[in-house]
Amino acid sequence: MKKKVICIIDFGQSHLKFILLTGKLSVARTLIIKNNFKICIKNSSFYDSDKIEKTIKSNINKLSKKFNITSLSTIAHGSGCFFINRDKKIISGFHFSSKYTNASNLSEFNKSIPNFYRSFTPIYNDFHNLGKNLFLISKENKNLEFMTIPSYLSWLFTKQNIIDYSYISCHSFLWDFKKKKLINFFIKKNLRIPKIKNSGSLIGNFSDKKNKNFKSCKFYNGMHDTSAAFSFHKNFFPDKNSIFLSTGTTFVLGKYLNKIEKVKNDTNFYCLLTSNKKGMILSRRFQGGLIYNNLKMKRKKSIEDILAKRTIRELKHYDKYFLNSKIKLIIDGYFAENYKFISSIKKYKKDIIVYCAKNKNSPSIGLAFLCLKKKLNLKKENFYNKIK
Repeated sequence: MKKKVICIIDFGQSHLKFILLTGKLSVARTLIIKNNFKICIKNSSFYDSDKIEKTIKSNINKLSKKFNITSLSTIAHGSGCFFINRDKKIISGFHFSSKYTNASNLSEFNKSIPNFYRSFTPIYNDFHNLGKNLFLISKENKNLEFMTIPSYLSWLFTKQNIIDYSYISCHSFLWDFKKKKLINFFIKKNLRIPKIKNSGSLIGNFSDKKNKNFKSCKFYNGMHDTSAAFSFHKNFFPDKNSIFLSTGTTFVLGKYLNKIEKVKNDTNFYCLLTSNKKGMILSRRFQGGLIYNNLKMKRKKSIEDILAKRTIRELKHYDKYFLNSKIKLIIDGYFAENYKFISSIKKYKKDIIVYCAKNKNSPSIGLAFLCLKKKLNLKKENFYNKIK
C-alpha cells in the first residue's frame, strides 16, 4: 500500500522542489530540480510557462507511482506573477531579474506608487516589487486576470485562479496594512483581480484521468514561502523576544508585532501580513545566499564569519523592540545546517539564544500544517535544535 502524503510544490528563485509530507508533518520524500525556466524575449526576461507546466505535471505523475498524494498545495518566492487572458492563455509577468527601458511607463509607475506608510514597501531593483509587474504588464496588454505564482501553479491543476493574502501583501505596493484592503493604484479596466482566500483554504478536488496512479486529491490555496515558514515557527515561539530568520538565496528576517506600528521609510524594513491578518510581521531581506556563493567563488576565507556579521548587522535594526531582553533567533533553511555560520553568530553576539529548524523545508511544513488543520500534538524538540 502506498504511503499517504500531502505534496507541497515549492517554486523558489533557484530551485523547484516537491516536498512530500505525512499527516504528522514528517518529510517522506524531497525531489529537487534546478529552476531554469527563465527565457528572454525582446531584451526582457520571463518565465516559460509551458516548460513549467510540463515539468511539474510529469514529476507529479512520477511521484504518484510510489506515493498516494491525497492533497496538493504550492508555495513560491515573493517576486513573480502570471496573467491569464480571455482565451485562457497564460502570459508570464516579468522575471524578477528583468530590465525595463520604457522611460515613459516607468515614470508613470513611479508617480503612482502609494505612500510607504500604507503599503510598507521599499522600492527594490528590477521586478522584486509585485505592483511594478502588474502596472507595466497592464500598460501593454488588455483584458488580463492577475495570478500570483502559487495561484498559477494551482490553476494548472484546478483551472481556478485563487490568490492569497500573504503573497499579495509581500513588498508589493498592493496592500494597505492599515485599511486591510487592496490598494487600487494598479487597477485599470484591462486588469482583473481574482478572489482572495486564506492560505491553506480548500480550492477544490482534482483528478487526472490520464494518470491511473493519481486518484482524486484535494487542492489547497498556496502562499508566500517565507510567510509559511514564519507562521509555523510562531506556534512554538510566540514570545515577544523571538525573531525568525529564513535562509536561502535570500535571507529574510521577521518579527511578529501585535499591531501596526510606524516604520521609517529609509530603514529598509517592509511588512508581511500575518496569517490571521492581525498586526504585521516586521521584515528585512538581503541576498545572503548570493553573498555566500560569490565569496566562495572568490575563495575568500572566513565566509561564514562575513555572513554572520552581516546577519548581526541586520538584527541590530530590531534593537528598539527588545530593550533589555535577550533575542531568541530561530533559523530555518539551508544555513540552519551550516555549523560555522551558526557558531559565528553566537561568537559575535554572545547574549543571543539560537534555535535551528531540523528540516530545511520549513515553508512546506508550515503550509501543510495550515492545510491539514488538525490538532497535532507537535513538540518543539521534534522540529528544532537549541544551539548551545
